[in-house]
Amino acid sequence: MSREQYSFSEILQVQVVYLFILAGMSLSITFSIIYYYLEMYATMLSLIVSLFSGLVCLWWLKNKRRSEIPAHIALFFFLFIIIIANIEYGGFDNRNDAWFMVVVLISGLLLTKHYVWFYAFVALSVSITFYLLKMNGMEFPKTLSSEKVDLLNLTNRLGSIFTTVFLIILFRYERSQREQDVIENEAQLFQLANYDTLTSLSNRGFFAQNFDARINDEDTEEQALLFIDLDSFKLINDSFGHNVGDELLKVVAARFKTQLTSQDVICRHGGDEFLIMPKSNYNKSDIENICINLISVLKQPFTINDDQLHIGCSIGVAHYPDHGNNYNELLRAADIAMYRSKSQGKDQFQIYNQGLAQEIQNKNQLAIDLRRAIDTDELYLVYQPKVCLSHKTIVGYEALVRWTNSKGQSIEPSVIIAIAEEFSLVHKFGEWLFTSIAKQIAEWKRNDFLLKPVAINISPHQLLRADFVTELVRITNYYNVPSDLIDLELTESVFIESASATLKKLNRLSDLGFSLVIDDYGTGYASLGYLKRFPVTGMKIDKSFIDDILDSEQDQKIVGSTIALAHKLGLEIIAEGVENDEQLKLLRKLGCDVIQGYYFSKPLLASEVFANSSEES
Repeated sequence: MSREQYSFSEILQVQVVYLFILAGMSLSITFSIIYYYLEMYATMLSLIVSLFSGLVCLWWLKNKRRSEIPAHIALFFFLFIIIIANIEYGGFDNRNDAWFMVVVLISGLLLTKHYVWFYAFVALSVSITFYLLKMNGMEFPKTLSSEKVDLLNLTNRLGSIFTTVFLIILFRYERSQREQDVIENEAQLFQLANYDTLTSLSNRGFFAQNFDARINDEDTEEQALLFIDLDSFKLINDSFGHNVGDELLKVVAARFKTQLTSQDVICRHGGDEFLIMPKSNYNKSDIENICINLISVLKQPFTINDDQLHIGCSIGVAHYPDHGNNYNELLRAADIAMYRSKSQGKDQFQIYNQGLAQEIQNKNQLAIDLRRAIDTDELYLVYQPKVCLSHKTIVGYEALVRWTNSKGQSIEPSVIIAIAEEFSLVHKFGEWLFTSIAKQIAEWKRNDFLLKPVAINISPHQLLRADFVTELVRITNYYNVPSDLIDLELTESVFIESASATLKKLNRLSDLGFSLVIDDYGTGYASLGYLKRFPVTGMKIDKSFIDDILDSEQDQKIVGSTIALAHKLGLEIIAEGVENDEQLKLLRKLGCDVIQGYYFSKPLLASEVFANSSEES
């Protein structure tokens, strides 16, 4: 029987009833022989019938794992045998009647306690019935010789002794089992309360208690805390399923333990995060060696369900008392150091320093300020013209975000995007960006401005949102902005992440009339295969290639081959960051279609774009 399937009370009751029926069957065999000798054949037959009922009960207990029905059957036959024995010999004033009290005791042991009252009532009713029958002159047929009476009395006494001893054993067995179960329950509760059910490592609460106890120990002068986060674990969960992810966590935990001593404590902090408390008074070089070993032990591939998986980890280290005086302070410090490990390329460890904390604080404050800036329209847009080299006319604009915060600091657009992505402000920022551009185009339209397409930079996080296309269409429809006035500039990484889902979205955007341009081409990983599959209309060469194009023959070849490739694929080429006449001439010679940069115009305010358009027309 499995303890996972049945409660302890159910298991114990089945065991007790099982023992009682086995003992009863043994006594039935012995007593049936004695009653045969005493010529009490009815009682003997009832004992023999009880043997068969006992077999049925044992089968029921084994297969059904339920004890109540067998217990009732056993007690019924016990009562039945006593009644037959009283009818065959005795009445109220013989020793057989005393067995009724035994039935009451057994009913309380084998079944729930309220059945005691039921069987007490039955036993009392039978006794009173026999008494009344005898008082009314009923004669019981059996008479025994004095020798047989003595044997019957001896048998009853022995039966009483055996039954009493057996009941004592059952009671002691039940009590010891219950005491053992209390211990086991306490151990299980302790395990559930203090250990992770998946990896069997300490959980965060138990780990925190142990850590505080460790640093509060007078003998502890130094104590390290390691914060470990698995790299790209979400990708494995998404690709192979959470069941594979769970199995991977178990194996990772086991590998980590091989690099630790019995005095080191490891816990699963949650998800794919682990904490390690090395033994106290390690020196700092020992801690660094532990980090190196923990990173190295994950280098070997993992085989889960015939799939070969690779995973690494990033580790942050904090030291007591240098980086904090309690668990929470050290945990925060180690967490900050771990995120620095991730931001610097993952698969490494970093030791906390105060500069990291200040950096995190500044970043958090910047996120708060950005949220407020979006709500209060502190952000604004400027528009840099894009010029056709062959016609020397403006063919469009790129919308660029600008932000001067409350301290008077100008925040770079790349920083704004990075903060928005890290602090889940992408949707909020994207909605503001789309709305601001759509409103501006609608205003230009009302003033009979010669409309040109406006390019918007789209981050991978924005495009991967399920509601991206719906949101963009909703805003452009609301302001009655034609889709051909919007160019979407996408970085190369967009084409790598979730390529299948991205392709569907880009095809839909293209079908709706939006132009799609690869931004910063040459800095990412987009291959010819992606260029062929995705419905892009243009490519923008990154400024880093334009900066050195006059002095670097290699950059000239890269730009020239990129332009030739784009033209073969029917794509328009845009060069950004053009700042002088020499760059312009070389790009024209290489066949570039459109330029953008300070050579022609700095980014303009919306009012300046309007004025520039008036002059042009």
